[in-house]
Amino acid sequence: MRQGMRQDQQTALAIAGAKFRSPTTRTLLKEFDGLTHVIVRLPDGTVTHHLQGLTETGIQILRWIRIRTDNLLMGASLPPAESG
Repeated sequence: MRQGMRQDQQTALAIAGAKFRSPTTRTLLKEFDGLTHVIVRLPDGTVTHHLQGLTETGIQILRWIRIRTDNLLMGASLPPAESG
């Protein structure tokens, strides 16, 4: 994570309204509070991940820790889950 910040010449990271030069794991996880994650598997085998509430900062954190973001749909409007 910190290596990625250095490579991108990022000196501070804004999370929850505050700036951090060397954020702790707990601070980083705050960026992902309140996310809604839905995995959709289509009949053809395609899998997509819908993340509501993911910010640009969250996307950058995922990239820095080498988690692929090309298969994520951010801010997708999903219908509420049916009960039953």
